[in-house]
Amino acid sequence: MFRFLNHSSFIMDSILVDPWFKDSIFLNGWNLLKEFEYDINSMYYEYIWISHEHPDHFHIPTLKQIKHPNLKTIIFHKTLDSKVIEFVKKMGFKTIECENNQWYDLPFGKMMVHSNGFDSMFIYKTKSGKTIVNMNDYQLKDAEELEQFGITDVDYLFSQFSYANWAGNKEDAMMPKKAQRIIYDRLSIQFKVFKPKNWIPCASFVYFSHEDNFYMNQYTPTISDIKRFADSKNVNCIFPTPDMVHNERMGDNAIQYWTTMKKMISPKHKNNVQPLEEVKVSFLKMCDEIHDKNDMSLFDAEETYISVPDWGNVIKYDIKNITFEIVSQLENDIEMSSECLHFLIKNKWGRGTVLISGRCQINYEKANNFFNQTNLWYNNNIGKYLGKNLVLNEVVNQDNFYQRLIGDL
Repeated sequence: MFRFLNHSSFIMDSILVDPWFKDSIFLNGWNLLKEFEYDINSMYYEYIWISHEHPDHFHIPTLKQIKHPNLKTIIFHKTLDSKVIEFVKKMGFKTIECENNQWYDLPFGKMMVHSNGFDSMFIYKTKSGKTIVNMNDYQLKDAEELEQFGITDVDYLFSQFSYANWAGNKEDAMMPKKAQRIIYDRLSIQFKVFKPKNWIPCASFVYFSHEDNFYMNQYTPTISDIKRFADSKNVNCIFPTPDMVHNERMGDNAIQYWTTMKKMISPKHKNNVQPLEEVKVSFLKMCDEIHDKNDMSLFDAEETYISVPDWGNVIKYDIKNITFEIVSQLENDIEMSSECLHFLIKNKWGRGTVLISGRCQINYEKANNFFNQTNLWYNNNIGKYLGKNLVLNEVVNQDNFYQRLIGDL
């Protein structure tokens, strides 16, 4: 029925899903629990489905290995800026840009893609009558979002089984448990609506691999924990292992396999200190673009204070007043390395990378100041601009995973 490759990647019929097989991602914050060598040019597939542009799903070095991209078709959801579609077209791929909730005929079945504008999931119906749902790590709002499809008794449900982002500071053992409860709540909705005959846990076969975030591995749930959760919901849970083709015995040794892989992990990466003046120049360039593309007369948010330990300083950071300066105060809203700070300034998507990598320590009481100052640049990454197609309350005091995580402390 399918061949599991690694993390979120598998092949079903002629569709390769989210290929990423090796290398560090998210600012050297993540590595696969087990890298597995594949020759992507020896696999049989005609289509490549990409769920979203995070590198554990849209891994550009892997796509660049494909020798004849003109013979492959990338399937991606429609976005405001069509950035990903245009990028892969330039690489030589054919494309299908999916409208939300519409069926597309493929050689062995039909696919519907549902997106919130960034993440996406798919429902695939084979010509032989099987239904496969790939939720991946889609940020589900509520049951109604899934009930609209009228799909139940699915044959295979693929979905993320653990949090994969910052989920608490060092020595905080409670926050990771809360983060995992959010994942369990999301899974419970999926199980209730889809009533899967088989659940394939995926999108979490990674570890935090940098010296900044390695502490987080002690709090992530075990594979046995996930199995107990599935059993409590009366769901048949089939754990995959790399390069395994689905059959009745799939998953028999997987709990031991992944438990062993996790015991073998160690930190792989150290911080790369960035010169303060270079970071400041990048900040000014970022502000030039923000002020050019957005109506900053509408922007209203307090400055944020960022502690940078490898500089030994706290930085006052204000995109409206274009302020990036060392201050004497000790209190901060967030702590991160100069490498992380430079990355989130140079790249519109950088704030997401830093938080997903877990390479930061957050002041729970004042985190909102940091989010308010970085949300606009992050929105610009998906084609949303203040005063055009974005309003202030979508930028300031925004509801997001991290705010929900720390909101009731």
